[in-house]
Amino acid sequence: MPGRDHASRVLRVLRESSQRGRGCLSLATIAARARLSLSEVREALDELEARGIVLVSGDIACYTGFESQPEPLERGSLVEEVLSRLRGLRRVVASVVRVSSIPHVDYIVARRDGIVFAIHIVRMGEAGERLEAIAAKLARQARRIAEGNYALELLVKPKIVVPVLAANHGAPRLVEGVVFRPAQKLEELIVDPSPILSDPHARYYEARRDRQF
Repeated sequence: MPGRDHASRVLRVLRESSQRGRGCLSLATIAARARLSLSEVREALDELEARGIVLVSGDIACYTGFESQPEPLERGSLVEEVLSRLRGLRRVVASVVRVSSIPHVDYIVARRDGIVFAIHIVRMGEAGERLEAIAAKLARQARRIAEGNYALELLVKPKIVVPVLAANHGAPRLVEGVVFRPAQKLEELIVDPSPILSDPHARYYEARRDRQF
């Protein structure tokens, strides 16, 4: 299929550029290196962005490196529907990335102001003491992201990293200091995180200014 071939060529260009230390390229550069038209490049990038492999902002595309298959989530996840909808909130959200390389983190949502959410989608059976354990592990990974221990292409430089447990259903609360939100309240949190950032009991981490992301 031509579309799939175009996506492979675009991905190869971005991957090779990333290996040389440049993770972002202009669409014109990608088109020239992949020998494709700009419309073909945009179509290929739409597919790759939907898979979480690239991020696109204007005329710039960035390779995320997240190509391996993550642990499958429940079908019809309400949380994933919300995350998909968040991709359309361009004035607020810079990127929504599916993650497979960071333990206990399923998605990273980056706001344009540098507030980043490390999201774990709660599966069936993750409740009670197990959920508390997952919250603690997620918080550690959020801290590591803030410390710059992962190479992330987020289009924005993180200022604050907030760990979030998200589920199809449930009551908004804190679990071991980690924000828990049902799907219907997740978008509200992303759009306006100020209540959590002013909550002395909520966990979040300020990013180190001397580290590259």
